Amino acid sequence: MPIEYSTANTFRYATVEQLKPVLEVLVHIAWPCPDGNIPDIIDRLGWTLTSDRVYIDADTGLPFNWRLGKFGRSHGEFTHLSFPVSDAVEKDGIKGVRALFRGRFP
Repeated sequence: MPIEYSTANTFRYATVEQLKPVLEVLVHIAWPCPDGNIPDIIDRLGWTLTSDRVYIDADTGLPFNWRLGKFGRSHGEFTHLSFPVSDAVEKDGIKGVRALFRGRFP
């Protein structure tokens, strides 16, 4: 299913309340972390495993139009995590979103 891109009028971003539980889990990971621990981390995050290939993907459940978290791994270790903290916007729509947030962030 293709992404339904956001506009300046519909753009959503993560709140402190949404990010705090994620950060609580992540700061308690002991490093180095074996990649075999990733499914447990996904469970503790309350996310849903969706794919286990090069990256391990999980549905974050965050209320955005793109919700996929990607767990990177290399040589048997969990190396990084990326996940969206806002809606995805088409390249042409980014000017409107920037205008919406002008002056709100340093």
